[in-house]
Amino acid sequence: MTTAAPLPVGTRTLFLQAFVGIAALFAATNIVAVVSADALREKSRTLVQDMLASIQLVSRMGQDLDRVRLLLDSHIFESEQVGRARVEAQVAALERDYAVAALAYEPLATQPGEERTWRKLQAEVTALEAPIEDALALSRRNRDLDAREALLRLEQPFAEIDKDITALIRINRGAADRTVELVDERQAASMALFGGLALLGIILSLLVGVRVLRLVQQREEQVRRHAAMLEDQNRDLDAFACRVSHDLRGPLTSINLATSRLAAGAQGEAAAIGILQRGVKRMGTLIDDLLALSRSEADDQPANCDPAHAAAQLREELAERLVAEDVLLRAEVESATVLCGEGLLRQVLWNLADNAVKYRRPGISAEVEIRGRIAGRGYDLRVRDNGLGMGPDDVSHAFDPFYRAQRTRGLPGTGLGLSIVKRVIERCGGTVSVESSPGHGTTFVIDLPLGER
Repeated sequence: MTTAAPLPVGTRTLFLQAFVGIAALFAATNIVAVVSADALREKSRTLVQDMLASIQLVSRMGQDLDRVRLLLDSHIFESEQVGRARVEAQVAALERDYAVAALAYEPLATQPGEERTWRKLQAEVTALEAPIEDALALSRRNRDLDAREALLRLEQPFAEIDKDITALIRINRGAADRTVELVDERQAASMALFGGLALLGIILSLLVGVRVLRLVQQREEQVRRHAAMLEDQNRDLDAFACRVSHDLRGPLTSINLATSRLAAGAQGEAAAIGILQRGVKRMGTLIDDLLALSRSEADDQPANCDPAHAAAQLREELAERLVAEDVLLRAEVESATVLCGEGLLRQVLWNLADNAVKYRRPGISAEVEIRGRIAGRGYDLRVRDNGLGMGPDDVSHAFDPFYRAQRTRGLPGTGLGLSIVKRVIERCGGTVSVESSPGHGTTFVIDLPLGER
């Protein structure tokens, strides 16, 4: 039998390399995407956290300085020593809070121009410490006019401080804007990279797909050619089997006629002649089976038939034999149209019924049951007997040509009956299987496609 050649090693290697490359490309794309996204997310989170902390701390220091200015005015208005002490305690608390905020802000001043502005602000705040203390001292001695003049001289330094605080907030807001722009740029670059890699993967996939399609088409063409070649070879084999069968039948007929004449004229040789006759009969049966096996594929399109009619004809053909051999045949076959020629289906039923009679259990009346019904879109036909049955190994080889079980080899038969059954059923587009166990009979399950009425 001719088989299609496998794909060349170089072609299989090309496919493997191509698919591995595409898989590696997409894997690398995913890794790059994950790493880039994580890095960008971490950097953005750090920048945002720093900027938020910077803005909060700068705002906090600005509020502390504004409240100090207001408390200085309150100190001048206080006429009692107790009130002045309370105001001075509040000023001291604000100065401590400012110092804590300044200490926390110090390492965050990393933006361009931020550190210079921060140093300027620190110098201005330090320069205010002595004038503020002088104004408080004048207020303690009830020299309110002098204290107010000292506060007026502090307006300009406080205004510079406000400008520096506003500048620091503006620097951090600018950094936030730049961070947003950076994120957008990185995302755009990542999208462009991923898009390019995806496009490259698609192009490679298309190239491989085109190559695979061409090879598949070539393989399909090879399969079609091999199938046509096998079909021609099968036709030749069938024709050969048919010719051989016909050629063998002629000499066998002559031998059979000769043995009959010998039997009539030589009664003492009856045993030897009986052996010859049985041999001739066995060879004739073998030839009939070979012809049936060959003719099972003679028709290109199997005809339709009614299983019920085929079963009824089988009963008529076997009537005398059933009575002579004490065989009970029950048939409950639903009328339908199946895709199988009536002659072929009758041959199938004949072979299965003949096996049931041939391989009956000793001492038990043989029973054969044929049941058929429409099942879904097919026709379920079952032939059951109560004969010898088969073991698992025999079941697995039941449809092999010329196969005969060990314990049935002494019985008449050629080993082709079930092969004919299988070939006919599969030729009709159906399936056949066997269910059996030793001593419990055998059931053949046939599934045939329904035909058109």
